[in-house]
Formats: sequence, C-alpha cells, structure tokens
Amino acid sequence: GTDRATTLAQKLQALADQPSVAGVILRVEENYGVQTAYTAWDQDPGSLTKANAVASAIRSLIWQEFARYPQMEFLVLVGDDRVMPYYRGKDGAEGELSTIREYDYAQNHIAPNTTIGLALRQDVTLSDDFYASRQALQVRGQALYLPDKASGRLIETPEEINQTIDRFLQNSTLNRSGTLILSNNTIAGRLAGGQY
Repeated sequence: GTDRATTLAQKLQALADQPSVAGVILRVEENYGVQTAYTAWDQDPGSLTKANAVASAIRSLIWQEFARYPQMEFLVLVGDDRVMPYYRGKDGAEGELSTIREYDYAQNHIAPNTTIGLALRQDVTLSDDFYASRQALQVRGQALYLPDKASGRLIETPEEINQTIDRFLQNSTLNRSGTLILSNNTIAGRLAGGQY
C-alpha cells in the first residue's frame, strides 16, 4: 500500500537529486485540471477522448515547467497507461502497412479489459511523443507529434521501477543535466495498492 508508494516517491526524489540528472519532479495530481480529467476518465476508461484529455492536461503542465526550466533536456514519465495515459492517435497506416494495424495486434496479445486493450481495439496508436512535443505538425490531416525533448517512461511495478532507478544511480551514465520527472503520487496509490 502506502509503503510502496512512499518508497517509490523517495526513489524518484533520489533520481531527481542525482547531480547528473538535476531533475525536477512535477506532481501532476496537484493540478485541478488534471484531477478533473482523471475523474472523468476513471468513469469511462475506454474513452479515447477522456484519456487524451488527461494527456492534454498533463502536457500543458509539462510545457509550463519546460518554460520555467529551459535547461531541461529530458522528460521521464512514471507509470503505465493507467497512471500516465499514452496519447491515443488515429492509426494512419495505409497501403501495404494497412494490413498491420494496432487493432490486429491487440486482438491476440492485449487483454481487452485494460486501458491499453480498450484503446487499441478502437484502432489507435499509443505514444509518449505527444508529451515531449511542443506542438503538432499536420500531415495529411492528422496530427503528428515530433518530440522536442528526449523522453522515456519508467513502467512495471513500483519495485521494478525502484530497481531500475537503483541501477541507474549505481552506474549513472547521463552526461547532461536537466530532467523533468513526471510523477502522480495520487495515482501511485493504484500501483502500490495491488492494481498492478
């Protein structure tokens, strides 16, 4: 329960405090717009629009932080789709690629009752590029998000995330400073509460 969430929060702070990281933790759960978007999505986890509303509210906060800390070069998202939703974009595969769609993969490999399964069965792609992109490019009438910042995501159980952070802290190879670490402590309770 809360011990797992507390330990994860402490590990994230240790990561942010690492001199080669020089990170800032953005606690998205403190923002009313994010809270409201999460509440709506929780009521309808299959809704692409509501998942993207959460992502949009978080993205707005990210870019406010990047404006406050222009030296930041990296973005680290913490948690899987239930915690920090991937942006849901239309699967624009055409021609020969139209036979290889996310929907087909989901049918055979992703549980249908998960947020990812619900999304992929609606023929979308999932991406973190949305968070790391200042603005979208329009390509053939669709938004394309090309990252302006390097990004990554820490996923799996809180213990596995902690282990990943420990390995990094023991063998830190990052040569640049300035990392925005995105955290959601309220939702981290979901991870720690065994819903993982």
